[in-house]
Parts: sequence; C-alpha cells; structure tokens
Amino acid sequence: MIKKVKMKNNNNKNNNKNNSKKGQAALEFLTTYGWGFMVILITIGALSYFGFFSPEKYVPEKCYFGNQLVCEDFFVQGTTISLYLRNDLGKPIKIIAASVKDQPGTELNNGNEKIIDSGAMQEIKINNVYTGVTGDKNKFVILLNFSKNESTLGPSFTPPVHTITGLLDASIN
Repeated sequence: MIKKVKMKNNNNKNNNKNNSKKGQAALEFLTTYGWGFMVILITIGALSYFGFFSPEKYVPEKCYFGNQLVCEDFFVQGTTISLYLRNDLGKPIKIIAASVKDQPGTELNNGNEKIIDSGAMQEIKINNVYTGVTGDKNKFVILLNFSKNESTLGPSFTPPVHTITGLLDASIN
C-alpha cells in the first residue's frame, strides 16, 4: 500500500516574509522622503515669514499721472507727500485741490492753490496723509483737481474743474 503524504506548502510563509520586507522598504522610503519634504516646507515657511518672498521689495517706486501732467519726482516723509509735476497740457493750470483716496482730511499746500505754467515744473505738497510705517512701501491713489488758469476772460468767468487720478508707489522715509 502506498501512503499518501501531504506536504505542507512552505511557499506561503516565504511569500508572507517577502511581502512584509517589501512593505517595510516602501514605508521606510516614504518616511525618509516625507521628512525631507517637511524640512523643505518649514524652510519656505520661515523665509516667507521673514519677508524674503515679499514682492514689495522688488517692485520699483513709481509715480504716474498720465502724459499731460508728468510726475518728474516724488518724496514721502512723515505725513507729507511731495510731488514734482510738469505741466504738458499746453496752457497754464491752477491746482485747486489734492487729496489721497480713502483718506479724508488731506490738504493741498496748507490750503494754497498752485499755478503751473505750460512746460514748467512745480512742487505740490499734500499734508495730513497717513503714509504708513517708515521703511515700508505703500501705494497711494492721488486725486488732483485743476482748472485752466485763464484770467483773460474776466473775473465772472469760472473755468470748469477737472480731476486727474495719479498712482504713487513709494517708500516711506
């Protein structure tokens, strides 16, 4: 009589050991790269916190009122904005008022109107402006009210008032 012997299948145990070794290797791989990824995220977070990625540092200062009233130079100090404007309108103009948008109470040259002859440059000061913290850059939207300076038409004639909007990106000194 022939005896049938059942053989145990050892293949399953070897498969389980190989699978667990592969799983451990995959987990170690993911953990190692996970820590590296965390270090990169923390570094980027620290750099952005300290202002390294702040775009204001890299944007140039500028002043723009269009082609007919050219902003030649500007200066922001304390609560005063000084603009040096050149009149390219072809006729003398009278700056009646100047203000910074969303900042009530700003005034022009201590309340004095300024006349700018055609082709000439004149300093315009806007007082009582909240400019921000010294050393920071700030954006200002400036509204200028002006009229033609025509006194030849008589004292009863009042020329219409025009408003021009200018943009100023400046460092506060």
